[in-house]
Amino acid sequence: MRTPFAWIVWHNIAYLVDDEHRVRAYRALERRVGLEPKAIAAASTDDLLSIAKLGGPIADKRVAKLKACAQLALTLGGGDLGQLLTEPTAKARRALERFPSIGAPGAEQILLFCDAWPVLALESNGLRVLVRLGFGVESDDYATAYRSAQRAAASELPDQCAPLQRAYQLLRLHGQTTCKRSEPHCTECVLATTCPSAGKVQVQRTADAPAKGPLKGPAKAPAPAKAAAAPARKAKAAGAPTRNGVAKARPARAKAK
Repeated sequence: MRTPFAWIVWHNIAYLVDDEHRVRAYRALERRVGLEPKAIAAASTDDLLSIAKLGGPIADKRVAKLKACAQLALTLGGGDLGQLLTEPTAKARRALERFPSIGAPGAEQILLFCDAWPVLALESNGLRVLVRLGFGVESDDYATAYRSAQRAAASELPDQCAPLQRAYQLLRLHGQTTCKRSEPHCTECVLATTCPSAGKVQVQRTADAPAKGPLKGPAKAPAPAKAAAAPARKAKAAGAPTRNGVAKARPARAKAK
């Protein structure tokens, strides 16, 4: 069963790694320590550090975050954050945003996948895809681009958790594998004929001067293509906590070439 705290652990257990490594670290924590706040709070720093190292760099900082998450969960609800799912959405979102690594997008994603709020949650890959398709406007300010894309695409999708979870997964996968931040594979894209950005994305990145903002598509795009034309690829949120266990791991984040 999916829980808010399981998702909080998922967000904090790894950093700058693909989903395969994130799953490995998450499962190691589940097996060796447990996923309950009390278990993580009581675990030794050395045990947590050995697990955190499976999930990428700055493992010591992630250990501190896991400890902070556990303590906050114990403070808010005795370790049970399930009560947040019955709270008003705004209140639940504010509570989740208090946890390390959980901003507004992360809080929305948690509430969506816990079936508590039918909202079009997005991560950076999905947001990039929507903006390039013409939903919303590009902005160097992530929050501005995020809300703009959400508003523009909301009317194209049903107000139900299951379809919005599917949209999150497909948009994420398409951004990871095809609509990459640098060198998108427009000639291979199933949406190329309706995408206003196809063949027009120009991304200039150097080691010393990375491109600003998360998106880099045309500043102004024609009318958006239908969100219902999501990539025709079957995908599940790789490795994330689900009712039926962990899905097959897919790359979590495409690195710019």
